[in-house]
Amino acid sequence: KVLSVDTRVRMLDMLAHRQMCVGALGRALDITPAAVSQHLRVLRDAGAVVAEKDGYFVHYRADPETLAAWGREAAAFFRAPGTGGTGVRRVGQWRRSPAPGRRRAMRRFFGTFLIVCAQTLNMAGISGPKAQP
Repeated sequence: KVLSVDTRVRMLDMLAHRQMCVGALGRALDITPAAVSQHLRVLRDAGAVVAEKDGYFVHYRADPETLAAWGREAAAFFRAPGTGGTGVRRVGQWRRSPAPGRRRAMRRFFGTFLIVCAQTLNMAGISGPKAQP
């Protein structure tokens, strides 16, 4: 649920690179500060972002440990059975094929999510999962 909204994924991508306040996020994403606050509440409740008060402002940053854990879970989810993964089907191996538009949306979402996780892992100096041959 946390990453089901594209705006939250974009927020995490920005917050993985630097701390930002609500106003800066709103300007960068072209949404209202109220909308930013609602998205940040969901991300905070999930442990994906950390808030740090600095005078009158609250600056938010991505929590690298949470994103690293999510990245490991996502990588395990897509690993093939018999390779140490969960045995869950890879995208494209569904019982019933999703509609083409849905498939594109799923690939775009998971691609963006994995990129954000990989960038966060690299920034935190945490080694991610090994690539499958």
